Amino acid sequence: MSTAGLATDAKLEEVKLAIQALDPSATPVAYIKRFAEVGDTTYIGYAVTTGAVIATSDSVWQIRKATDSGIFYADGEETFDKIWDNRASLEYYD
Repeated sequence: MSTAGLATDAKLEEVKLAIQALDPSATPVAYIKRFAEVGDTTYIGYAVTTGAVIATSDSVWQIRKATDSGIFYADGEETFDKIWDNRASLEYYD
C-alpha cells in the first residue's frame, strides 16, 4: 500500500508551524489519532483535543480510509463529525 499523502507526525508539525507563521498568536491544534488495519485497508481517525474525554462513539472524528487505490474521506468530507466506531460502515470518497 502506498503511504503517499498519509498524515505523519512530521507533516502535522509542519502544518502547525505554517499556521503559526501566518498568525503567531494562533494556538496549534492537537489531535487524538487512531489507526485500524483491516486486511489491505487502513482507517485513520483524528479528533481535536478539547481537554474532555473523547470516546470512539462521539461524533467528533475525521476519518480517512487508505487503500491501494488512494486515501478517501468518510462521506467525502474533511469534517470532524463522524463516529470512529462506525468507520467500516461509512461511505468513502475523495
